[in-house]
Amino acid sequence: MTRGTALPVRHLLLAWLAVLVWGVNFTVIDAGLADFPPLLFAALRFAAVAVCCLFVPRPQIAWRWLLLVGLFTGTGQYALLYLGMAAGMPAGLSSLVMQAQVVFTLVFAALALRERPSPRQAFGIAVSAVGLGIVGLARGGSVSVLSLLLVLGGAASWAIGNVCTRIAKPDNGFRLVIWSSVVPPLPLLALSLLHEGAHRDITAFGHAGLGAWLSLAYSVGLSTILAMGSWSLLLSRHPADRVVPYALAIPVIGFLTGRIARDESVTAPMLLGAAVVILGLALVVSRFRWRFRPGRAESAERTDKAGSATNEAARRAEWAEAGSATATATATAEGAEAGASGPVSAARTAAGPVVAAAGTAAGPVVAAAGTAAGPVVAAAGTAAGPVVAAAGSAAGPRLGQAGSDPGAPEGALRGGELAGEGAGV
Repeated sequence: MTRGTALPVRHLLLAWLAVLVWGVNFTVIDAGLADFPPLLFAALRFAAVAVCCLFVPRPQIAWRWLLLVGLFTGTGQYALLYLGMAAGMPAGLSSLVMQAQVVFTLVFAALALRERPSPRQAFGIAVSAVGLGIVGLARGGSVSVLSLLLVLGGAASWAIGNVCTRIAKPDNGFRLVIWSSVVPPLPLLALSLLHEGAHRDITAFGHAGLGAWLSLAYSVGLSTILAMGSWSLLLSRHPADRVVPYALAIPVIGFLTGRIARDESVTAPMLLGAAVVILGLALVVSRFRWRFRPGRAESAERTDKAGSATNEAARRAEWAEAGSATATATATAEGAEAGASGPVSAARTAAGPVVAAAGTAAGPVVAAAGTAAGPVVAAAGTAAGPVVAAAGSAAGPRLGQAGSDPGAPEGALRGGELAGEGAGV
């Protein structure tokens, strides 16, 4: 996994492509809902995506988690979103409100996984809630409370699916998206027959125009397969906090697309609320790191001093041991020379090999002791320093890394990762 501070150009283009596709998708969905009933439209979308299971391997998760992800991320999210948009929720506003899934994900993760948000994330949740309140008050008479609540319900269902995904820990996010699409078609079709009626569904097939079918093709081919595939690739190659912040541009693109293509009215209070929501989401998904902290610097300095003192003591011990070994080897050599019958001058010239050649029994022993003692002691003295130094120097960075965010909960980053589980619609 790449740990750089920026994405490579190719991956940066993929991130913006996915964000652009998802931002435009809300307006495309609105066009499809003009001809298709909302629940039937959602059922058709997932039925088309489910065909890809014939070509994509199944993710390595239990079937029960595949079922739950399909029910919440697929059935619940899209049923409520499409019903809300069909009830009058504008595409641009829907793209903003759906990003509340980031906030809901952190809250549900705290309840289900005991992953307590960090103070910064909790503050971001509060800011986003204020922004959503401003949007709700500034929605105007054309947007009903029911449509707003339906889209918020879709965001909440998406968040539950994110938590289920977090627990399931799939080996591949894109495979999970494809295979979880097997679940929604039947429940959505059953709900469509009960709520929208068989007559309306059959009539929609006969009267749907080219724009509606193109909308369905866009949602399946571009929004689900292309964009979600690209997003899953990015999350597998880079940390979540490097990828997820790009999703903050989705509501911006959604607002612009809705204004240009559908002539949706956007008031100043709505823009203010949208800005506050995006600010809160930025606080939730981004990560800030202090470059300098006095406490951490003092800790590192104390660790370095302790490591230096350990290294010095080790070196002195090695020198003392080396001196003792050298003195013992010298005394043994002198005793061997005194009792040797071979050429002593030659032994003094080359104690090891020549004395051994003269047949002195002490020669090989002295040679081995004298020759090996130096290198062994030298090796011990040479290696001991770096080993101890490495241990001392590693202690500092490791302590600093472990304490990079004192008091931060274990789930501080997981919230961002959960938010990145599924960013598109």
